[in-house]
Amino acid sequence: MVLLSAPAAVLVGLEFHAERSSVIAHQIATRYPATAVLLADAPAAGTAVETPASWVTAGGLAREGTVLAGQRTPAGTRVPIWLDEHDDPVTPPEAPSNAVVAAVAITVLGWLGVVGLCGLCRLLLADSLAKVPRRREERPHSRHPSRH
Repeated sequence: MVLLSAPAAVLVGLEFHAERSSVIAHQIATRYPATAVLLADAPAAGTAVETPASWVTAGGLAREGTVLAGQRTPAGTRVPIWLDEHDDPVTPPEAPSNAVVAAVAITVLGWLGVVGLCGLCRLLLADSLAKVPRRREERPHSRHPSRH
């Protein structure tokens, strides 16, 4: 069972890689870097906080909204941002290598899960089988009363 689960885990990992690679390719195709200018000082709470800002889109349109900035970043500071196909701020696209790392992790963890489950089943079966002889020994040796 453990050996048979390895190819299945690899297939799951390959499918996950294909799916994740497709998502990352879409992110790379639809997101682009830009620069925003903070319109207000960033709050002091948290490491990255939403702060009012303005930016210019790839089409040359001026936009305003909130972007993530480091705490206490002063108004007027230029901060790098990423925009989606609607020119809204988004996270940067994931690196293509993330698909490989995640797929390997899914494959290995999935296979280890099967190995662990098989080991647990073996332990439970061994425990059950170990109790069977004791049950026989606890029974009376004869079902018929002795004739004396």
